[in-house]
Amino acid sequence: MKRLSKYFVILIFMFSSTAFAAETQLKSGEFVGVNSNYQGEGRAILLQDGDQQTLQFVDQFYVTPGPDLYVWLIKNPTPKTAQDVKDSPSVQLAMLKTPSGNQSYKIPADIDMSQYGSVVIWCLEFGVLFAHAPLK
Repeated sequence: MKRLSKYFVILIFMFSSTAFAAETQLKSGEFVGVNSNYQGEGRAILLQDGDQQTLQFVDQFYVTPGPDLYVWLIKNPTPKTAQDVKDSPSVQLAMLKTPSGNQSYKIPADIDMSQYGSVVIWCLEFGVLFAHAPLK
């Protein structure tokens, strides 16, 4: 019976330590639109959980709906124009899931987030910047 209780205690410890492992917030930034035609609201948060980094859009995320919208990471922390985005080293993370509401995107392990200053919502079809969030 003692042996069984010992394993039971070990199992409880294993489950409780993984259940309470906390995500660490690395960076965050508020979304802003480019102009009155392209609005952006909410917040982008970069989280670390073990070896996995995740980018979350929260706080009533919203961007003006448009065609072919993608989430990009760029080096420039404050892009004001489409040319700013084009001139900055960037990586296309994923197609935007929806123009409003909380959502998350896993960051591939080969992406070094210390190299990127902002997340942008980019219309790939027309090369238009919709919104950005500087990551600090």
